[in-house]
Amino acid sequence: MFRNFIRTVRGAVVIAILMLVASAPVQASDDGVLRVHVVRATAVVAPGLLVVARSGEGAGRREVTIDGSASSVIINGLAPGAYDVTVEVPGLAVATEAVSIGAAHVTVLVVRLSGAGTAPSIQWRDHFRVGEGADFDARAIRDLPSADNLWSLVETAAPFVIVDRVSTGGLGLGRSALMGSRGESWALTTVSFDGLPVRSPTHTGLLPVWPDMNAAEAVTVTSGLAPIEVDTPGVVVGFVPRRPGALWQGGFDASVTTPGMVGDNALSFAPSAARVEDWREAGVFAGGPLTNFTGLFAAAAFSRVTSLERDLPDLDTSERSSLFAHLVSSPAPPGSRVAVLAAFERASYPFEARRQFADAAVVERSAFSRGQITWDRMTTRGSRRTVALGVQRGTWRPEVPPGATGGTIDRVVDGVVPSPAADITHTQFDLRAEWGSAVVRWGAVAHDLRAGTTLRRSTAGHDIVALPTVSERVAGIPARVWSPATPAAASTRTLNEAGIYAADRIALGSSFTLDVGVRADVVRGSADGSSSRIKWGTVSPRVSFRWSPAALSIFGGVGRYAGGHPLSWLAFGDPGEVTWNVSRWADPNADGLFTADEAGVLVARSGKGATVASIDPDLHVPRTTEWVAGAEVRPTRYSTLRGSIIIRRQTDLVGVVNTGVPFSDYRVFLLPDINADEGSPQDDQLLPVYERLPSSFGQDSLLLTNPDADPIRHDGIEVTYQIASSRWFMLFGATAYRTLGRGGLLGHDVLENDQLVPGDRFSNPNAADDPAGRLFFDRAYVGKWTTAYRAPGDVRLAAVVRYQDGQPFTRFVVAPDLAGGAEIVHAYPVGRTRFTYTATVDFRVEKGISRGRRRAFLRLDVFNLTNHANELEEDVVSGPDFRLSTVVQPPRTLRLGVRVEF
Repeated sequence: MFRNFIRTVRGAVVIAILMLVASAPVQASDDGVLRVHVVRATAVVAPGLLVVARSGEGAGRREVTIDGSASSVIINGLAPGAYDVTVEVPGLAVATEAVSIGAAHVTVLVVRLSGAGTAPSIQWRDHFRVGEGADFDARAIRDLPSADNLWSLVETAAPFVIVDRVSTGGLGLGRSALMGSRGESWALTTVSFDGLPVRSPTHTGLLPVWPDMNAAEAVTVTSGLAPIEVDTPGVVVGFVPRRPGALWQGGFDASVTTPGMVGDNALSFAPSAARVEDWREAGVFAGGPLTNFTGLFAAAAFSRVTSLERDLPDLDTSERSSLFAHLVSSPAPPGSRVAVLAAFERASYPFEARRQFADAAVVERSAFSRGQITWDRMTTRGSRRTVALGVQRGTWRPEVPPGATGGTIDRVVDGVVPSPAADITHTQFDLRAEWGSAVVRWGAVAHDLRAGTTLRRSTAGHDIVALPTVSERVAGIPARVWSPATPAAASTRTLNEAGIYAADRIALGSSFTLDVGVRADVVRGSADGSSSRIKWGTVSPRVSFRWSPAALSIFGGVGRYAGGHPLSWLAFGDPGEVTWNVSRWADPNADGLFTADEAGVLVARSGKGATVASIDPDLHVPRTTEWVAGAEVRPTRYSTLRGSIIIRRQTDLVGVVNTGVPFSDYRVFLLPDINADEGSPQDDQLLPVYERLPSSFGQDSLLLTNPDADPIRHDGIEVTYQIASSRWFMLFGATAYRTLGRGGLLGHDVLENDQLVPGDRFSNPNAADDPAGRLFFDRAYVGKWTTAYRAPGDVRLAAVVRYQDGQPFTRFVVAPDLAGGAEIVHAYPVGRTRFTYTATVDFRVEKGISRGRRRAFLRLDVFNLTNHANELEEDVVSGPDFRLSTVVQPPRTLRLGVRVEF
């Protein structure tokens, strides 16, 4: 098995070397593409026709020369920004056209050659993005109030992405968000830096990413119809780093929120989920040329926020600091470029799983570093090659006081008992090599051939720092005690991935393109000291088309993707993972605190350690199939109306089966229940509840496998309207959709109601009996409107408006007297009921003052402008308080900022 993987890696390396030796440049996946079609009068031949894309912002020059009767040219690897496209024909005048190149966009021009003595003419034909999603250029990032961090920008402004938080005014500082779109899990989210991905989140979804937005040239968010270079069906957030300009430019930015600048929208019976008490942020940035061929952009930033959670008296403090540098060199020969990127981020914040301790004042500190080097070259004929090498490292360190004792978790309010606090280290190495031919013409058809390979090695270290005994209640009822067994060693997991792909972008004239590609991926993984392994290979074909006869364009495609959470899955059977002995807890003195003499009979063994868990040797990765069809209309050159229909099906889901305790070791009884219509007896039901027989206590054997499960079904309609002119940026997106399926755990939280969370869905009949419902990221109806206007007098106005339907949930019925302790049961499918919708309006007003090259700006940001107080959670337990609000969204928050540019 390992030998097969080595052979695969060796073959991919050979292909990468051949690409380097054979032909020409690099382009990050979020760079822009310029496509030029040449239309000639009869018998017109223009040898030496030169097409040049030149930027005045330091992004460099790309040029392609074509001869004879060639009719197409493609220039790749263009950084986002404004370009002058020049067409030079020997003996004729030069024609120039100003165009805007967007990140992950293709711009199409038509050049007409009329004959000797006549200058060529250039006409703009089309402009479209590669893949379905949204993009935010440097101006949007600069002007929008919610663009102060990557996660809040996606949360509030990316139309079709749902995020697990409401980060009004800086909440969640230092921790990456969990996000999903088109029915996919948060576990498949990727953040790409200049073409290299950040993958493999921790088991709670944290990614080692919190970039400085002063260092962003653009942000792309792709959620579907992805090109063959993308290896995941999840959300791909592309961070396009700023490149140094032709002149030295820099600036300073600072902002502040004080307690008097925060409103109050708490209800008498429901506090705010969280609220900012104090905010401080400062950043500096500068970039420019170092030599005639080399430039540097650098940035540094610091943020600090204190906040209250649910209006509890203790203040939480989070901090984040970062350093960023981007060195770009364009040495001889012309068309070559080398880019070196380095970044370091440090953060501290309240430990997410702190409630496992009696004293929950536990802070987690994290540090993220990444470095990468990219070389690309484009020949004067238009062929290209790319090589990129990157390394990144993330560490998470909870600071647990010595001798910390265990706390009490309520299964309804807090979710499942969390994994013990551990020092976690993730390291990832990436190599990417890409090759593309010059345009090849076969008859009337032009072909843009490309191929590539990727190699990735990821490791995860897991060293437990505290093993408290945790007691569990269910809706206030004492249920179980979780006593951890010390693992035999620290955990080290390794995942090796290799991919290879080939594609052909076929152009029939300037109006029709067909992109056909296929990729093959091989994955191998294991944990030190474990006999469990992960191994699979997948083949993923994709085809998409675009037909643009005039202002109307028709597009669509079909694609297969593979994606899971393999680095986290390697915890099953890992001797470094914890194993729990789960006992009954009666709490006879009713003080809500566990003492050693209150432990009852052993009812179960749980966890992922080698003594209780393992991985099916035939485990395979979940697969997603996507169908997209849509149309796009350009009323003007600066505006686009787009609509699409999306269908997705995810199969081969992964789950946990208890092979030691089959469902036959449970007895079933029926509880009278009012069902979904609480006010009418017409749909009352007898709700089945399963009780584990005492004869099976302690016999657990958990297997991670592909159980027989219905596919995840996503069906949606998406509409966007975008305007991008010199003064005005506007993006409106609306979607109506449903995602049907079942999460990995009982419950409705993001770490429960998600299909790639391996929990009790297939091992507990109380969970397995659920019908399909709506998953966490299903919000049914979503609308987001983002706009920024640069008014006369150096005044800037911007607003981000977000509406999304409430989080789906179901009523919990508590079975209090089971032999294994109280449990929850879903009364009806998740999504039959929802929390109230979430609505926020974030607003910015800014005034600038100029003096020579120096400019100063004073701004005011207002988050949740209307001080909306819609609920974010309700009481979900059957009883008189069912559906009463428990927390509402964060209140209005003001932030005052100043910016100086030189």
